[in-house]
Amino acid sequence: MQSIKKASRELTSLQTDFVQEKQSVIFSEIVKSTGKMYYQSPSSLRWEYKTPSQMILAGNAQNIILKNEHGSTMAPKMVKDLVKMMLNMVNGQSLADTVNFSAKYYQGTHILVQLSPKSKRMKDMYKSVEVYIGKKDFLAEKVVLYEANGDITTIRFSNKTVNLVLKKDLFQ
Repeated sequence: MQSIKKASRELTSLQTDFVQEKQSVIFSEIVKSTGKMYYQSPSSLRWEYKTPSQMILAGNAQNIILKNEHGSTMAPKMVKDLVKMMLNMVNGQSLADTVNFSAKYYQGTHILVQLSPKSKRMKDMYKSVEVYIGKKDFLAEKVVLYEANGDITTIRFSNKTVNLVLKKDLFQ
């Protein structure tokens, strides 16, 4: 755990590709999305969907803008909560978030951090969250969100580049 915290403190920025797959209890087909994620320490995030449709979530822990083909708008609270949780996973804060989650750690080919929601707000959204962390770079390789409604969202990260200079307008 100390290695994860140290790597999080040393991370100033991150650019990574992602593939997101959502298994829904309502639909039989898995919905697949791809895109890029950008992070700038301490709390700026851009989550950019490229396929199947284009959409951008950008901002910081307090203000998230949702951009799509219809324009820009402030993101709803549920989306803000999800972005805040993703930010906390990238910057290592989810490991210290004892208000919203309890955490268990498992060693294997990866470090598995299993987060169980404690707060009512998080329990309403998630049954649990699993974060698979690489043992070499201590960055998330995969996140699995077990949603309260039975849906499962799996996000895999690849082509990670750390501590690069990112343009500030990426997050606006």
